[in-house]
Amino acid sequence: MIAKHRLRPIALALVAAASVVACGSHEWLELNPEVDVKAPTFRLTGEVHYVDVEGGIFTIQSTDGTTYNPVNLPDSYKVDKMAVEADARVRTDLVSPAMVGPLVELLRIRATGH
Repeated sequence: MIAKHRLRPIALALVAAASVVACGSHEWLELNPEVDVKAPTFRLTGEVHYVDVEGGIFTIQSTDGTTYNPVNLPDSYKVDKMAVEADARVRTDLVSPAMVGPLVELLRIRATGH
């Protein structure tokens, strides 16, 4: 059973994501990464997943099987099973108690509708 205080953020995220998907927009959402981080960028294609660990986190399961832990996933993309494509970079200078996969900073992201 999920407590009521945990349902509200999930419901808000679902409404926000539904509006992104309903618009049919597959436009890139540009994010504001930290400019002083020197790490190569890569294209990430996969699916967002909610993981009930450490109070709940959203990960991106890439098509190559790697699970990434995005440090700046926008609320409107925090929807379980949403297909996404993103440009990202690994952040080895950060840590997470969840330990589900490499931490990545998203530079831009879009829903792919797949």
